Amino acid sequence: MNKLKSIGIFLIMLLSSLVVYAQDAAFDEVRKEQRMQQSIYIVLAVVVTIVIGLFIYLFTLDRKISKLEK
Repeated sequence: MNKLKSIGIFLIMLLSSLVVYAQDAAFDEVRKEQRMQQSIYIVLAVVVTIVIGLFIYLFTLDRKISKLEK
């Protein structure tokens, strides 16, 4: 009877740890999703900054060329 009790307690502890691990894995997935979303916003901000910089450069270059043509 004592062996049966200890085996039962062992199995309960083992199964409860698996449930906790499964919840932790689900939480990690949510954190990965949030990090991915933040990374997308960072990449978008860098791309927008580069495009705005190119437009400013082309605008100033066009003004300089227009002055030289006159």
